Amino acid sequence: MTPSHPIIWTRRAGDWQVDRELFSDRDRSLVIRVPCLELRAVPVSPPAPFDRAIITSGKALTFARQHQDLWQRLQQVPIWTFGQSTYQEGLSLQLDMQLVTGANNGAELQAKLLTQWADSQKAPTLFLGAATPAYPLVEKMQAAGFNVNAVALYHTEAGLYGSSGDPLTAVEQESLWPKLSGVVCFASPSAVEG
Repeated sequence: MTPSHPIIWTRRAGDWQVDRELFSDRDRSLVIRVPCLELRAVPVSPPAPFDRAIITSGKALTFARQHQDLWQRLQQVPIWTFGQSTYQEGLSLQLDMQLVTGANNGAELQAKLLTQWADSQKAPTLFLGAATPAYPLVEKMQAAGFNVNAVALYHTEAGLYGSSGDPLTAVEQESLWPKLSGVVCFASPSAVEG
């Protein structure tokens, strides 16, 4: 089905190479790219020792690789995830990835891990991801008695960005407004803030 209105695509500029495959060549001409967020690395302190990890996005894998000590430790422990693409990316990086099947979001991952890890809830576990995750997995697991700690690797900056990932100037923003008529697609709560 071909869209009848322009599609205003708000995902970050760096995601477009993958995102563009969601559209046919014809539909791609209807896409107006208006990135409303960008990812920025945050300083990371060495985490306490951990026996397993949870990583729910390829972006977390990318940022984890920037920290040599952390990355070396991740290569020595099993890592749980629920996304097929994150799972495959981790495998391609020679990580011991554990795919939690039947989970499609943080809440479902939590429910599955509470069951799978019932006999090992005290095992030190590290969650790696965004400074503000989409779902409070760590807090929920801790409330259930699990020994899970978070390491924020990146944060999202809401705003208007160009295709290069640089913030738009006031003049660029003003010239953009008349073009923005269509269906807005937000793929992240952070993009709505932008």
